Amino acid sequence: MTKIILWFAVVIAFACGQEKSALPAEVEIALKAIEAQDMIGNARTLSSPEYEGREPATPGSINAGNFVAEQFRAAKLLPGGDAGSYFSYFKMSSDYDISTTMSVQYNRQQKRLLSFSKHFTLLYAPKEQISIHTSFAFVGYGITCEAIGFDEYKNINVKDRIAVVFSGVPWGREATLWLSKVPEAKNFDSLSYKVDNAVKHGAKAVFIVDNPIGWRDEIYVDRLKSPGVFSPLDVDIPVVHITHECLSILTRLKDKELQALAISISKDTAPESIPFYERKIHLQVNVENAVMGGRNIIGVLPGSDPDLRKEAVVIGAHYDHLGKQDNDIYCGANDNSSGTSAVIAIAHAFGHLVTPPRRTIVFVAFDAEECGLQGSEFYVKNPAIAMKDTVFMINFDMIGRNEANQIYAVGTRSNTILHKVHHEMNAHVGLEIKNPDNFRLGLSDHSSFYYANVPIMYLFGGLDIDYHTPQDTWEKLLPRKMQQAARLAFLTAWHIANLDKRIEFMK
Repeated sequence: MTKIILWFAVVIAFACGQEKSALPAEVEIALKAIEAQDMIGNARTLSSPEYEGREPATPGSINAGNFVAEQFRAAKLLPGGDAGSYFSYFKMSSDYDISTTMSVQYNRQQKRLLSFSKHFTLLYAPKEQISIHTSFAFVGYGITCEAIGFDEYKNINVKDRIAVVFSGVPWGREATLWLSKVPEAKNFDSLSYKVDNAVKHGAKAVFIVDNPIGWRDEIYVDRLKSPGVFSPLDVDIPVVHITHECLSILTRLKDKELQALAISISKDTAPESIPFYERKIHLQVNVENAVMGGRNIIGVLPGSDPDLRKEAVVIGAHYDHLGKQDNDIYCGANDNSSGTSAVIAIAHAFGHLVTPPRRTIVFVAFDAEECGLQGSEFYVKNPAIAMKDTVFMINFDMIGRNEANQIYAVGTRSNTILHKVHHEMNAHVGLEIKNPDNFRLGLSDHSSFYYANVPIMYLFGGLDIDYHTPQDTWEKLLPRKMQQAARLAFLTAWHIANLDKRIEFMK
């Protein structure tokens, strides 16, 4: 009889999601790194009047996005946006047309036309019409750092020429220690640093190519950053994103030779810059109409399994809100600084793991959710890792109000294993989970992934009386509830990312 009672108790505990298995020690440490104090601090920053309600394409939105990007950089995530940056740009309203041609001339007889969208795309245009005919030089990662005696522009003359640079930095995580004494080192991978440094050396244009020993080689045509408050660049030269194939055409170096260059720079911590003064590039640009855009912030933690790392788990939340109306600032603390702070906290937590998850984790702060889910819809069409290889998505929205220990976990029945796993992981967290049948489709960014046939878990704290009013301020948030929601998501993502077999979407 006793055995029957014990067996029945185990069944009941499992059904109620109270089964608790031991976590690896490093996961316990990472879990505890998600702290309420840090989360409320980030939510307070994002919802401060300084950011003016984070309406897309405004200075407040730019500052908020920059803050999130800095947090991703501090968590040692790799940039997952455009041309080696954390920022992924998309059109929101005003349309624009680009007419661009480019060719390379090796000598008087040999000339090669390059294809827009296949070989290159225009990233930044300081004016509507541009015509450049000049030579170029390859300058590695475009870094000048006197403190460590590393200058890729040394003995290279790019004045009135085009500077060709790799995205990112030549040093992996293991080399960050000797760079830690160099305050500016954290900015070496930013697009603005590389462009500004080229300008300081007199460059007439900058061509940026994805790191050949990095994790991607892809350009997107629809990426123009025009002058104005929305652009991170404030220079008078154009910036062009080129492919590895394009760089090979320009330099006549094969892919393996380009990879060898990057490896040599990294290994020897010495420049490998090459002048190509005898070759001329002709770039002709014509841009019509204004641009208004949104900006997703993307950071990537590559998976540790050589085979499974091509698959991704996405963790996201929208960081935009309603902005200003008359003299009122809609700070959007719960909607959705709370969710964005959870994404940041989980990014830092994964950094405490000795071994990353087997699958890649992609962290996204979506823009323009309040304008019709435009940021997440754009991401699904232009993902950091292909949607067919995206196995799971977690979305946070408004997780900081209402019942202190209660959270809605919506959409978990989009896979039976997922539904089981998130309850098992909650045994380490202790939330009261509500699993409604309504997926709230169309009301937050998980919808874009659900319609792309990706299993989802949408963590939602419920509507509150201050929803979409200027009274949605950080003082009313519940820090521990935010912490517990983030911890639940971290454990669920960690578990799903380490499964031998991916979970499949169930409509």
